[in-house]
Amino acid sequence: MCLPIILKILSAIRLLRGKKENNFLPSEIWQKKIVRPILTYADEAHHAVAPILKRVIQYYDTDFTVRLTATDQRPDKKKLETVFGTYSTSLSLKEAMEKEIVAKANVYRIETNIDLSKVRFNGKDYVNADLEKRIRVTSRNELIVNVLNEYFLEGEAGKRQGVIFCVNVAHANEMAKLLNQAGILASSYTRQTKNQDTVMNAFKQKEIRFLCACNMISEGWDYPELGILVMARPTLSKVLYLQQIGRGLRKTDRKKNVIVIDVVDEYGAMVKACNMHSIFANPYYVPFGDITKMDYKPGEMVIIDGMEERIERISEIDIDSFEDKYGNYLSQEQIAREYFVSTGTVIS
Repeated sequence: MCLPIILKILSAIRLLRGKKENNFLPSEIWQKKIVRPILTYADEAHHAVAPILKRVIQYYDTDFTVRLTATDQRPDKKKLETVFGTYSTSLSLKEAMEKEIVAKANVYRIETNIDLSKVRFNGKDYVNADLEKRIRVTSRNELIVNVLNEYFLEGEAGKRQGVIFCVNVAHANEMAKLLNQAGILASSYTRQTKNQDTVMNAFKQKEIRFLCACNMISEGWDYPELGILVMARPTLSKVLYLQQIGRGLRKTDRKKNVIVIDVVDEYGAMVKACNMHSIFANPYYVPFGDITKMDYKPGEMVIIDGMEERIERISEIDIDSFEDKYGNYLSQEQIAREYFVSTGTVIS
């Protein structure tokens, strides 16, 4: 006799691996199909193309499958349609902000003269070794510290905590050192951080204002009170950029918006990194302006945390990103896999 139940996909993975946990039925019950779930649901559903998760989803014959994700695109271009069939996203990030489901974003751009036009890219993102050499420039890091000192040192703005997304461990360490020298409490937070739990607890207890992170806080991490995101690591990946932005989109009773500081370098004519204006297709930049708003007028006031900025001028910027222009192109590695040849053959 089949007992209709609801099955959480990630719980099913544990069951298929034979692990017995509280509130879960033993794996042999599922494998013998003594019970049949009427509905399965998968959180972080963009991982559904992973072999184990895909196997679980396809294993169970259910009446309904619910899948949840904030980023239905993947850096490797694998399609979720291969698992779920045709689907449509019902709510864009811009719509979620306009409906006040998530925190609104106010954007400030730091423009540098760092030339990234000769940094190689592999079809998905910048080549990290090249990027590291170009980005680790003291003057660039000092620009970030100066902006934080100017706008986020006093009043309500001075209470905001933030994350600075860095290109590598050395960059995170350098940023944390400069912030502490400027009197802004900060800590590097990377895979090489020996006391990760201690650092994170200190951050959540508000003993630290900024985490300088590398490959640690892009997906799954949740701290609703996060108020500032500094995008100091250029990326061509819309997926990675959105995952990082998503860390600051939770609302609380006190927090209604998040400040996003885009660090914008010189990219040349061909390849431009993701930024808030390209993501939201907003070609008009107003310092600390609401990214969803395109009808600001000179002379208006932008007010955040009691900080007032009069709009002197509205800048028009290029919002074409790498993925917009070249998203359907294949990289050398992808072509090689497609035609079962070496990358040397492709470029010869």
